[in-house]
Amino acid sequence: MDEELFDLTTPQKAIINMEQFYPGTGMNNIVGKITIHEKVDFAVLKKAIRIFVKNTDNIRYQLHIDQDTIKQYKKEYESFKIDHVVLNSQNTEEICNDIARKPFELFDLPLFRFTTFQNEDETGGFIVCVHHLLTDAWSISMLISTIVSIYSKIIKNEKIEIDNNLYPYTDFITQENQYLQSTKFKQDKEFWEDLFSENIFEDMPIGNSQSNLTYEATRTEFKLSKKVTSKIVDFCKELKISPFTFLLYVIAIYESKVKQTNNIVLSTPILNRSGKKEKNTFGLFVNNMLYKLNIEESTSVYEAITNLNKSQFSYLRHQKYPLQELISNIKSKFQIKENIYNISVSYQNARTNHNEDTVPYDSEWIFTGYLTIPLVFHIYDMDDTSSFSFIYDYQNKIYDFSQIKDIHSRILYIAEQIMENPNILIKDIELTTVEERDKILNDFNNTEVTYDRKKTILDLWAKQVKINPKKVAIICGEKEISYQELDEKSDELAGYLQNKYHLQQGRNISVILERSIDLAVAMLAILKCGCSYVLIDTSHPKDRKIYMIENSNSQYVISDLDLDLKLQNQINWNLNTKIDNKNNYKKVEINSEDSMYLLYTSGSTGLPKAVTITHRNFHNYLIRNLKSSRLYRR
Repeated sequence: MDEELFDLTTPQKAIINMEQFYPGTGMNNIVGKITIHEKVDFAVLKKAIRIFVKNTDNIRYQLHIDQDTIKQYKKEYESFKIDHVVLNSQNTEEICNDIARKPFELFDLPLFRFTTFQNEDETGGFIVCVHHLLTDAWSISMLISTIVSIYSKIIKNEKIEIDNNLYPYTDFITQENQYLQSTKFKQDKEFWEDLFSENIFEDMPIGNSQSNLTYEATRTEFKLSKKVTSKIVDFCKELKISPFTFLLYVIAIYESKVKQTNNIVLSTPILNRSGKKEKNTFGLFVNNMLYKLNIEESTSVYEAITNLNKSQFSYLRHQKYPLQELISNIKSKFQIKENIYNISVSYQNARTNHNEDTVPYDSEWIFTGYLTIPLVFHIYDMDDTSSFSFIYDYQNKIYDFSQIKDIHSRILYIAEQIMENPNILIKDIELTTVEERDKILNDFNNTEVTYDRKKTILDLWAKQVKINPKKVAIICGEKEISYQELDEKSDELAGYLQNKYHLQQGRNISVILERSIDLAVAMLAILKCGCSYVLIDTSHPKDRKIYMIENSNSQYVISDLDLDLKLQNQINWNLNTKIDNKNNYKKVEINSEDSMYLLYTSGSTGLPKAVTITHRNFHNYLIRNLKSSRLYRR
């Protein structure tokens, strides 16, 4: 080919690496929707878009495979198609999602596309979709401001002045190649290797292996009130810290208390544009950086945040070091196969340049619906409403909306406690909100509902088995089980536990199983033995598992996992376990005041607190919720 070929930059190589794990998806698309709040001349708008693309070489870069190596080159301007769609209240979300999620053909073809749209009220605008290989949020904001400015000047018959301060991306390529051979690169490498010299990951709940990652995701947004936003901003000014520093540490405290570990590793994107030249260059510059945070329970938040604020200068001095190289080194050193972090936190304040000389407009990001880690937390400070938006992107197989809502409430509650008393010790910060505590106390103990208080959950279960023996009780993935089958399986396990392990009525039995039919069988079997179960999440760190087992004084632990907890009382079981003494279950007498299970909630010290839920408590809770959902039938 005639065009000059250039190496990919480190940020681009990271994107290409992601493409190899998730081919054929729009995961790496960056998509913005720009709405002009007046009647739109679409011929002029398309002209403005083409003028921008013609005068911005960096958006026209394409990939090419040269001797098995991926390179890039600048494609000379050629006229290109701009689609047009008509949006209404019924089709907007579907059309926007289709545009956002449509993958690009990566090689020797454009890595951008534009679509103009018209709304029912004759307003309209355009949707821009650019592959992450060519851009980041900063560059998209430049693109939006420039195109709207060009459009406005054409409409007003004013002279179009193209910003000649845009620099070629090849300058960054040259600069980065020099950095990778420099003393500065070696110094940065030493800094990060020293920071992660110890294996803090051994007892940390880290992410799934990348090959097993489920990447379909959902975005949920919570808009903070101006009052709350103002309170956060004023608090940060008083402490002389940024809102990002404050909220990053709040999230780290939340993670520490939930995961029961002092060591927290979070990822955050950084602009990686140190000077005016870089800030005026369209292209992909953004890098990601790891924060290693040690959450000491006996430390005051003020002291901890002050120390974090000071350490950030060191982080930022060494921010250019490639994250992928750091992660590769950490995994190799400590023999880690999984992701070493599962949450990313970003503070985004790249604003489009609104001014009185342009038509009125606003912009919004469109989520592609894919995510490489379980949770990404965005703080958006990108408009002029004086309100922060907290945006959560979460993998659908890890979280649901109710869990995200709880996380959001707890993060705000932690922030509120800190703003009320910056010198509060971390151990004294409460995780469970007032509303959650009220729900536990009121929902399980409310006595206004009329029901037979002598009935146990097993009484209710037996009734359902008798009424619906052949109906499906549980569907889990591609597996399902009927009420009768589930009852028989739990009888078999109950007999097995009684005869081989001599379960003592009234004792607690811990269960560490994945969410499955096996888990339901184990829960029922434990209740049939007159015991109560303690559910322990398989993702909990080792220390938390041990604490809950010991704190609950569990007689046994049922699991089919290699827990590495050095337990003397583990019962290795799942539905595939061969049981010799079937049908030997001996029914035991239980009453509604007997414990059904232990519910663990986080207390003020951060250690989980056990709440005993009796059969009557849960019966009451069950009836109340069925009534409120109109599914209750006497």
